[in-house]
Amino acid sequence: MQTVPTKMNGYRINAIVAHTSIKGSNVEDIHARILKAAESSEIIAAPEYAYHPGRPLIPEERSRYLDELAQASHGRLIVPGTFVWQEGGLMHNTAYAIADGTIIHEYDKINQCGEDKIADACMLKPVFGKKPALFTWDKKRCGIEICADTGTLT
Repeated sequence: MQTVPTKMNGYRINAIVAHTSIKGSNVEDIHARILKAAESSEIIAAPEYAYHPGRPLIPEERSRYLDELAQASHGRLIVPGTFVWQEGGLMHNTAYAIADGTIIHEYDKINQCGEDKIADACMLKPVFGKKPALFTWDKKRCGIEICADTGTLT
């Protein structure tokens, strides 16, 4: 696993490169690398399933990670990959855009591509989004697409 820093349009960007899958990811390592990258970059992004430890996160776990990311997001945009999480018998695969201490956008994956396997293994029902992930940050129009959702931004 590595990070790939670069500079584009005046922004220092850091892509977190990690092996992630529907079977799970090394969440603590990815989380630590995102927080470290936030010390020197304005835009930080990680892949789908970055926050999937092999089972859906419970709300308290998800909140802890999101709170720590929000604290690190002042003056920068963090798109920390997706969080696989559960609540009330439902499972979500959600991407967040976090900036200046707050979640500025959240987006549930629209098209199924393995979520049913995760949900079935945990006796949960997968939930899918209905809208593309377009938002504004630093006066720029931004978008997020997750895996099978490629091409949904218009």
